[in-house]
Amino acid sequence: MVNLRNNKKITETIFSLVGNVVAPCESFSYYKVVSDNTIGAENGATYTFDFITGHDVSYFGAVAIYLPDEYVGDFRTLGSSCEIKGFAETARCKIGASRRIDVQMNGIKLDKNKEYSIIIHNMTNP
Repeated sequence: MVNLRNNKKITETIFSLVGNVVAPCESFSYYKVVSDNTIGAENGATYTFDFITGHDVSYFGAVAIYLPDEYVGDFRTLGSSCEIKGFAETARCKIGASRRIDVQMNGIKLDKNKEYSIIIHNMTNP
């Protein structure tokens, strides 16, 4: 879990790898979360989640970011979007649920030593 501290509010974010093995972020060799906005409960924030897995993610696996039930925003209602960096061209990012972002590998294996980024645009600050 990654704690996001903005305006004295804490939100837990759970990274998980979807495939044959689900690995929580404690097994990542590196992760960092950065926001472009520090005003709590404000819409329109952009969050960047950088990480290095340190372990394999299968060819048809996925990376997902889940925000907890306490997160008051809804990606679909807000019109949030996601962007990915470092992934192969075949990888796709999508809003998976009201508080979940999914990145599908689509036949490409992640390099366990490479840094990847998932960027969520237009979300509510915790």
